Amino acid sequence: MRKRKSVAAILAFMMAFCLLFSAFPAPVCAISDLTYHSDARVYSPKDGETFKVGEEVPIRVYAGFIVYGAYNWIQVSIEKDGKQVYWNCYNYTETTTEYDLGTFKPTATGTYTITAGTTNSAVDSNPDGKVIRAITSTRKFKVKASTIKTIKPVLNVERTAKKKAILTWDTPTGAKTQIYRATSKNGKYKLIKTVSKSKYTDTKIASNKVYYYKIRFTKKEKGKKVYSKYSSKVKAGKYKPAAPFAVTLKNTSKGVKITWGKYKGAGYYLVDKSTSENGEGEVIACCGDNELEWTDTDVKSGKTYYYRVTAWVGNEDKPRAKTKAVKIKYSN
Repeated sequence: MRKRKSVAAILAFMMAFCLLFSAFPAPVCAISDLTYHSDARVYSPKDGETFKVGEEVPIRVYAGFIVYGAYNWIQVSIEKDGKQVYWNCYNYTETTTEYDLGTFKPTATGTYTITAGTTNSAVDSNPDGKVIRAITSTRKFKVKASTIKTIKPVLNVERTAKKKAILTWDTPTGAKTQIYRATSKNGKYKLIKTVSKSKYTDTKIASNKVYYYKIRFTKKEKGKKVYSKYSSKVKAGKYKPAAPFAVTLKNTSKGVKITWGKYKGAGYYLVDKSTSENGEGEVIACCGDNELEWTDTDVKSGKTYYYRVTAWVGNEDKPRAKTKAVKIKYSN
């Protein structure tokens, strides 16, 4: 992980820089304005571009960072009918370049608005409030209906207790989901529930058994009942409580979900990522003391990533604790 400069040191540098220009009639670098010295532009999706329900919408943003010596973030939000359906924050150090920020998969038809902006640690040390601090680019794109027959659901399963497994997925508009369960990957799958929501909690399982799940969507199209493809078979292993302040990783449809145990006395957590076990980590998220998970959407299928979490307190230059690097090969 790169050596982290304290926020206090960054602010001291900024204030010293301002004093050099004190002869100007108006302040040229007020700290409250520093976020506006950076710029973001949405390259993809293009304005007016059309996609189908369930189709992956690529998110590509150009960003120019002009505030040096500070952590820089790109923020992206997507709204539909005035409601936010996607938000993420990405940390980068390069000053001017294009960034491939992953994809967004719409589950309903309509017109969507994507906005992008930038901020930095000189004005915002924890930019995760689900809002864009300084919007500098806005685009609109449309999503049309798609036949359910071509959709392959992406199922996520998490064993949260000895007798509980939580299943989540994205349901297409107007569809229902059939949930199947088996006690071996290639065993006989039994239909256990049909639901309209995108989440199901299975409590009818034994504490000492492993289970497998798969789902498919069903919907009426042109008066006939049609079905989607089946999802991949997903394992729910025996329940294992997470070790204190240890990192666990899970592949999801949105990216790699990173969770960790709470560290007593932590003020905030930094999550860093690398493509090798002993490589220099890149900070991708800054989370508050009660935020114990983060989803990394900037991942590619088939590629292996390493993650670790560091607990920090205030403006100290040394961390309180750091987890071991944990690896995962992303597959979606």
